[in-house]
Amino acid sequence: MITNINIRKFIIPSMIGLFGTISNYSCTQKDLFCQQSQSVSIEYSAPFLFGSEDALYVDGLKFTHVTKGDSIAIGYYLPNQEMILLEVNGKKGKDRSNKLDIIRVLASKLKRTGNYKILNGPELITNGILKVSRTDGKMIEICTTKGYLAKINAIP
Repeated sequence: MITNINIRKFIIPSMIGLFGTISNYSCTQKDLFCQQSQSVSIEYSAPFLFGSEDALYVDGLKFTHVTKGDSIAIGYYLPNQEMILLEVNGKKGKDRSNKLDIIRVLASKLKRTGNYKILNGPELITNGILKVSRTDGKMIEICTTKGYLAKINAIP
């Protein structure tokens, strides 16, 4: 069970580079860095290499990264740096992911739930920054594991 602990107007200097200025910081689980806002922006950073422990949480939905392309369709999975698109007779057809690949998959999965509104649809394809809010107007909570390669910022 996840519980929320809200600390208002709390800025952690080591996290400023990761989240920007955090006005509402909540830690829902040990070793997660979280923030709540009406809407947020998410931008992935190179080298787009994620380990098995790296995760992004959006209101409790856990997104992890996989290397097999067919896995993306079956759960809350996002592309990793190098994706295996096809495997035949021990040979692998691979492709490298970039921030546009990752953000497009994340936007699609969030929109498909019906709980999230993409605020910058056409723009996210060109700049790789996802801006999202909840359809019910409630605060959205974004959490990441330590060292997660994405910038998360509240949108005023």
